[in-house]
Amino acid sequence: MVYMWLKAFQLLYEVLPASEFGRWEEATRAWADLLESDLGATTWMAPQLPASAGDRWAEMAWDALALSVAGKVFVRDAWTDLAADTFGRLTRAQQPSGAFLTATAADQPETMWYHELQLLHAAASYAVQAEDRSVAAAVLRASEFHQNETQPDHATTQPWGLFAFIWNAHTRPLADQLLHSLTLQQPGAIDGVSLMLLADCLYCLSLFE
Repeated sequence: MVYMWLKAFQLLYEVLPASEFGRWEEATRAWADLLESDLGATTWMAPQLPASAGDRWAEMAWDALALSVAGKVFVRDAWTDLAADTFGRLTRAQQPSGAFLTATAADQPETMWYHELQLLHAAASYAVQAEDRSVAAAVLRASEFHQNETQPDHATTQPWGLFAFIWNAHTRPLADQLLHSLTLQQPGAIDGVSLMLLADCLYCLSLFE
């Protein structure tokens, strides 16, 4: 949610009335300060990322994505550097299979896949916006991991990772699958999170124009 607020502010701040600009600036800067505190105080990148803490790893990746936007909006190098460091550590933790998480026999597959999709979505969005080739390469490997080893529509009906699957020509059938699942499970009234993920996908695609 904070990431989407920051993206909206980044896209619209030049046309906001002065009173609205100040309100948005104050609120989003405060959120960015909190994200920096949370992310900077956490030593979260071990050589491997246990799938049992997948929700936390996903949270940290999305914190970093939001900070990367905040760093551009507020011209704060410390935030963009922290975001870059976080995604750099994420790529170095990536498994040979392309997965970001390390699973054991005790981990439930669908839960792990869901967290993998959350990580993939954040990494893909960051890679294209920051023009980070090393993260883009990790996104390519991760998208192919899903193509080869998971069933995303068994993990979620929301379009997590959609842009990553479109970006990789070999995994576009998974993008079709996610969109098909979304329309079947939520006919006529798509939930708010899905709408935000679709909007982020469209924004990332627009960067190629």
